[in-house]
Amino acid sequence: MGIAIFCLILGVVNDGSAPAAEKEYSLIGFSHNEEVAAFEVQVQTRFDLYTDTYSLIELWRVDTAAILATFRQGRIERTPHEKTTSTTPHEILAAQNPEWLLAEEEDGWTRIRKKTRFQKIPITMNDSTLRLSLDDDVRVNVTGDPRKIEISALPGSGIGYQPVVRLSNGQHLALGHVRATHADNGLLNAEIIGFHSPSGRKIVVLNKFVLLEGEILNTATKPHVVALQDHPIGTTSIGTFSLAQANLEQAEQIFSTLHPEAMQLYKTYIGNYW
Repeated sequence: MGIAIFCLILGVVNDGSAPAAEKEYSLIGFSHNEEVAAFEVQVQTRFDLYTDTYSLIELWRVDTAAILATFRQGRIERTPHEKTTSTTPHEILAAQNPEWLLAEEEDGWTRIRKKTRFQKIPITMNDSTLRLSLDDDVRVNVTGDPRKIEISALPGSGIGYQPVVRLSNGQHLALGHVRATHADNGLLNAEIIGFHSPSGRKIVVLNKFVLLEGEILNTATKPHVVALQDHPIGTTSIGTFSLAQANLEQAEQIFSTLHPEAMQLYKTYIGNYW
């Protein structure tokens, strides 16, 4: 019996005709050392007769955006498109959703979350802390409030922009380029939200693109993770102590560049950031 079930699962997982999963990410937070970001991922797979929905936890390395581990979160829920009740065994649901099947057990994430406190601080989206530099060829309407920026494209236009963050020294830094278009010239909407780590040196920008009728464009929803190298984000929400520590770190970097031979004296008399 066990061999038969394994063969069935393997056969379904290797089915190249399975539809692509749609994903929506939300940030849980940054680890205590800020080297890892944890995301909850809502996944939907739409088959002809039903839709499967489940949640995963993904742990990302912040400096490379590499996925370190994926954990299951709860079970798979199947919703038939007709008004019927699904009685499909969960083993079959897992076989038809290989990402859930291949993820690690949920208790692994539970142990990690008990060992480290994941934190995040929202970026205020209606001031100059984070703004958007729009592509020259897009025709859009942009609105913002403290929590998010919303973009509505005019008919026939795609949406493209660079998130630009203000650093603590007053300079502005572009965080990459984001663009979405729709082949059928459907109307696009976008929602952008952002978070930073307690030190202000790690940033996550979540970009969600949605067609006017509500269909999520899966390829445009992946998180954008940035590790700032020199200065933290320019906001008072990281606190006076964090700003002071960032300035001391920058002072050590400058001293190391100018006087590399005297770094031992620096550490002796100045110390590691006090």
